[in-house]
Amino acid sequence: MALLRIIHKCNQGCVFCSYPGKNAKNKKHDSNLYCREIASSKDNLIQISGGEPFLLGGMHLLKLALCAAKNNKKIEIQTNASLIKNTPLNVLKKLIKAVNLSGGYFNINLSAADKAMDEKISGIQNIFLNKIKGIKLLLKFGADIRLTYVICRLNYRQAPEFVKFTLKRLPGIKWLQFSFVKAMGKALTKKIVPKYLTASKYIIKAASLCAKNKIKCEIDHIPLCMLGAYYYLNVDIGKVAGNKEGLYRKEKTYVKRCLKCKYVNICSGPRKDYLKIYGDI
Repeated sequence: MALLRIIHKCNQGCVFCSYPGKNAKNKKHDSNLYCREIASSKDNLIQISGGEPFLLGGMHLLKLALCAAKNNKKIEIQTNASLIKNTPLNVLKKLIKAVNLSGGYFNINLSAADKAMDEKISGIQNIFLNKIKGIKLLLKFGADIRLTYVICRLNYRQAPEFVKFTLKRLPGIKWLQFSFVKAMGKALTKKIVPKYLTASKYIIKAASLCAKNKIKCEIDHIPLCMLGAYYYLNVDIGKVAGNKEGLYRKEKTYVKRCLKCKYVNICSGPRKDYLKIYGDI
């Protein structure tokens, strides 16, 4: 997959933000330049990220989505969804159609099940309902959505409640990912990164709720040994088993206990940045 960060600026200040270029000076957005990158990319999946891409407006994203579809590339638009409600409906509908035409989806970072937790995570007040409105608009007009819940010290206990919240408030959502926080950027501290073992039982319970309610569930950045019966939901299994190249190889490694683990041939191990904080799993 190819990652295109089309903007550095973001309208949130998430406690777990790992993007080092967030405060970099933004260059003038050039859709034609990004379209050329999309067309020439050898990757089938193009991730459009930031910062917050919707700060550039729906028309910019529409051009990129159409370019991806034209070049037989799947597009993933990464967003917190809070600005979607400000997009003109005619533009939003076209954007959703273009993303669908590419076979792509919207990847929405929603790491809280209520307003209070969202404000702790995002650092911004009164933005949670705007995110929900944005997600509902996408659902209304037929978008394929993945909600990504970043597991950190503040919210790991709420992971099962997040599944219940999704079922009740966002019943059209059929795809969730629980992504363990990267110990990078603002999150390079035990205050943000919990122990794998501490958070694992809540991730397992969330995965169980997804299974019972037929919601597609994925789990990332935590070793298989921490996931109990739901080890198979780890997104790296296929990559490791297929000996695929990717960033995960640089980000993760093995510790001594991994070598005796029954999952060693299909697990990429703990993150290196996690080991810098805790030393072991």
